[in-house]
Amino acid sequence: MDDNKKNDCEICGFRNPKATVTAVIIKDGKILLGKRTEEPFKDMWDLIGGYMNEGETPEEAISRELFEELGLRPAEFKLLDFFPGTASWKDKTFPVLSIVFSVVFPHYNFKRNEENSELRGFSREELPEKIAFDSNNNIIAYVKNNGLI
Repeated sequence: MDDNKKNDCEICGFRNPKATVTAVIIKDGKILLGKRTEEPFKDMWDLIGGYMNEGETPEEAISRELFEELGLRPAEFKLLDFFPGTASWKDKTFPVLSIVFSVVFPHYNFKRNEENSELRGFSREELPEKIAFDSNNNIIAYVKNNGLI
């Protein structure tokens, strides 16, 4: 495509957020985080979740993401809140909207996939000072401020 040609698509200029789903998994007063194996934020701790696929409901997306990353389907989940933020890919930053669920499993024998090198539960006092993604840091603050951990 000729870089000098004007893009006439008005929609392409909109900065609408991409939808993500995020799991708040708390057991015995600890919140589950995964250590990322990929950029962005490689080797940083992160909440479990990901982008919604076209045509998915948030509930379908969180169930899929949990199965992909942990090898288990949740026993139950409930909507906690929504958190705006940003994400980056290939030197481009764009807005996201995280749809956050509180999640309970039938058991906690997780089988992590290649997206995380480690899974670990953190108490309030053990939490890393900063985790991957600005929205996730706001989610952690929400969890702490609402006494969930």
